[in-house]
Amino acid sequence: MPEKYTTSYPARRVYSDGRAEDTEVLLAKECPVKLFLDGKNFTTLFASPLELKELAVGHLITEGAVNFREIIEIEVKDDEIHVRTQNENQLSQGKGSASQVFVDSDTIFDLEALLQVQITLNLRYTGLPEGLILRPL
Repeated sequence: MPEKYTTSYPARRVYSDGRAEDTEVLLAKECPVKLFLDGKNFTTLFASPLELKELAVGHLITEGAVNFREIIEIEVKDDEIHVRTQNENQLSQGKGSASQVFVDSDTIFDLEALLQVQITLNLRYTGLPEGLILRPL
């Protein structure tokens, strides 16, 4: 890892026979990175300032906010990542609508309900029919 992305930190190495010595270890530097999705602040991540485009795509897909095909542009500016999607264009042209998901406090702790939500989301991204019902064993 390049030196500008690491910092030296004092440490004490202790061996199994009881000997000890002072040393230094290299630690990765992390900094806050603001992630914007279609012009709106989505989240702030702490990361090494490398491969930020890949970090943004992976995070947004993992969170279920977008799929890979929807992303049309990614721009990194200092400590900010700006991601534009097709959804932004559709919303501004009146071709789509924003939606929100509300989950009540009983459902959030219901394992079967959470598994069903995850399965439904996974089906959406794999192209399998959404009417398919899978139950945990």
